[in-house]
Amino acid sequence: MKKQILSLTTPLGQSVPLYKNVWGSTKKGKSLSIVGGLRGNQFNGMRLLARLSGFLDAVEKGEAAGFEISGSVQIIPLGNLFAVQSGTRNWTFDNLNFDLAFPGYDQGEPTDRIAHCLYRHTFESDFALAVHSYDARYQELAHARLFHGDRKARKLADGLGLRAVREIRETSVSELQLISQWRERGVAALMLCPGETGTLDTGLCENLFGKLVDLMIGAGVLNSANRTPEKTEVSFYSPKEEVELKSSYAGLFIPERSVGDELRAGDKLGEIRDIYSGEILEEITAPGEGLLVGLRVYPLVYQSETLATLVAKKSRWPFSF
Repeated sequence: MKKQILSLTTPLGQSVPLYKNVWGSTKKGKSLSIVGGLRGNQFNGMRLLARLSGFLDAVEKGEAAGFEISGSVQIIPLGNLFAVQSGTRNWTFDNLNFDLAFPGYDQGEPTDRIAHCLYRHTFESDFALAVHSYDARYQELAHARLFHGDRKARKLADGLGLRAVREIRETSVSELQLISQWRERGVAALMLCPGETGTLDTGLCENLFGKLVDLMIGAGVLNSANRTPEKTEVSFYSPKEEVELKSSYAGLFIPERSVGDELRAGDKLGEIRDIYSGEILEEITAPGEGLLVGLRVYPLVYQSETLATLVAKKSRWPFSF
């Protein structure tokens, strides 16, 4: 069911509504909230949440054989309304990083009011996910993020079954993220990063859709008579196990690997060439074994810019709900 939860009036008198989709009942069992569209160019997240919403509509109508909603699920697919409307990373009027706007303020500017509305409608959930990608200059492996040492969130991430989970070091800036605000309220909270920003990968979205269905079954908000979640080996990486490879020269970066590659020490990731002569200025190699989780795709680089991110050590958490 689609419900309006906020309406903002533009200077020209038009009404801009914020919606959420709701299924099940909080009286029946556990609750799950999913928020997407924190930036206006996160098309994988938009497609993923639309796919999931269509599936849950079918379940509620009895049109998905073997499935039944046993708790409550709410999805807010388009959080940053004005950025989504303009198709830009941030709303061009205030250019605010909406991921760092929480908990917001219900009497503040439009962005503050939207952030507060998202927070107010989700902070009492048992489980919560923010679907959010990062810099469009980088290709990212689809993965989950959570705060370092958060055991409840680790259990949730284990149910999601993605290959890699990166742990976030808590800082004064990260306290403004929605998942940090959820965590403060005792919610088991994750950030799901669905691949590259600014592109649409329907195959990846379909794979992540299956992962979210498995998570809902494991979390107890969805029952299935004929689907058993896959047991996937999930690797957790702490902040100290991440390695950023930076450029020593400015020029044109030409990558030779892809995210998801397992690297050994000395493996070549790419090279930087001089824009005028084509001369190789630097070869970028892996300093040790690791999984490539981030790779720069925007080719023009300055000195000391990040070209790639590797995670180096694996720790496994075989949790279940």
